[in-house]
Amino acid sequence: MSDFSNFRAVYNELTDAVTSPKYQFFRDHLENFHRNIDETPRAHRVVSDRFCKQQQS
Repeated sequence: MSDFSNFRAVYNELTDAVTSPKYQFFRDHLENFHRNIDETPRAHRVVSDRFCKQQQS
């Protein structure tokens, strides 16, 4: 299980990996991204807040 104290740093790192141009690793990176969210307590709230702010822009 991930530690929430470094969730944002890991989230940003995994987001960068998912959006990298190396498409052959896309599936693995996306699975890691989702696993990090699923395994980190309280992560859903952070991700939801970030998504809502992006939608408002």
